[in-house]
Amino acid sequence: MKHRSCGTCVECCNTLAIPTLQKPRCTACPHLKRPKKRKRGGCGIYHKRPDECRSFQCEWTAGHLDRNRRPDKTGIMAYWVNSQFGESLLITETRANAFDKSAEALEEALALAHRRGKAALLATLDGQGTAILPDSAAPPESTLSTEGPE
Repeated sequence: MKHRSCGTCVECCNTLAIPTLQKPRCTACPHLKRPKKRKRGGCGIYHKRPDECRSFQCEWTAGHLDRNRRPDKTGIMAYWVNSQFGESLLITETRANAFDKSAEALEEALALAHRRGKAALLATLDGQGTAILPDSAAPPESTLSTEGPE
């Protein structure tokens, strides 16, 4: 359930792949209308948008991230996905080097996953990924090797 309006943010429209629309990742949606004088931009097919768009919600619109950390301002978008680690928070750059430039926004999103005991999956704009697992997903200590150089 949305607690905040997207406003002029269209990062999901520019970042996510939308198979129904044959829209690849990191390309602007062909149905995206750019804002013009006194008129808001946004989805040109809003009332007929595909299910992928209709069901998507980032954690900023859910109200779980600071009001000043909207994805189009920070270059970072966070949303829940199902992964090999179960429900996980995917934190993706929508602009190059956003993790470095908006470190506080990244830390806030990581803290959200940590508070819920869920994995955080980091994805850079160039496609590099890192998984940060909660303590509950780590292997038991008895299976970890403690041998090493003395």
